[in-house]
Amino acid sequence: MNFKKHAIKSLKPYLSFIRSLIAKFNYNISPINNLCWGDKYALLKDIDVKVIIDVGANKGNISRKYKEMFPAARVISIEPIKDLCENIKNNFDWAEVYNVAICDICSRKVFNINSSRDTSSLLETDLNSIPESYIKLQNVVDKINVDGITLDKLTSDLEIEKINILKLDIQGGELNALKGARRLLENNKIDLIYTESFFLPFYKDMELFGDIASFLFKLGYKFHSLYNEVNSGHSGRLQWCDAIFVSPKLSKCSKKILVQSMTNY
Repeated sequence: MNFKKHAIKSLKPYLSFIRSLIAKFNYNISPINNLCWGDKYALLKDIDVKVIIDVGANKGNISRKYKEMFPAARVISIEPIKDLCENIKNNFDWAEVYNVAICDICSRKVFNINSSRDTSSLLETDLNSIPESYIKLQNVVDKINVDGITLDKLTSDLEIEKINILKLDIQGGELNALKGARRLLENNKIDLIYTESFFLPFYKDMELFGDIASFLFKLGYKFHSLYNEVNSGHSGRLQWCDAIFVSPKLSKCSKKILVQSMTNY
């Protein structure tokens, strides 16, 4: 066993103790789960990945990761907050960024910017449902008007026939984004969907994991796996996580692959 592995193994009990201690105050620290990257790569290894759309790109770190995994792909970043869009453009010379909100109907939208900007959403925070420790994080500090557009319209405007990876992280608006991609989904024009999914309502009028799964199942898409689960430190209940769904074509591949840790990703 090399020194690095030995050090990590030695630290694990202490890290677990710290996590359990913090959990008593209703906070949660989840270990980083890189299995999703290996799974995505394995599921798409026999496909010429040409188009990846990152909805809710924030600072562009996930877009960058996709570009590293699939250098030849066209990676499109979608972000409603203008200065974050500018940061992505300034930081990555390959960046293709659009300052819009993805939703189910093309129209002007009110977007809620929260104190922790990565919790910002088209939906308002449900203060009666979220844990007390999240109230300060999801407190609305500003409201802006943004252009809302469907994925069907966006891909039509950009002359994109197929999306190989669709990543969604838009704080409760994931199902509305998928409803705005019905044409693409009905024609199996999205190979792999990597979406944040909630199990508890952190926002008003939001749909949960079961709603997303039911919608996609009816269109022939299959559930592959869950990643990056975040449980309540107080109740132990699963709060949210990421999930992969695959097209009927890819679902045949997902039955064959063995999930392995990809050291390069």
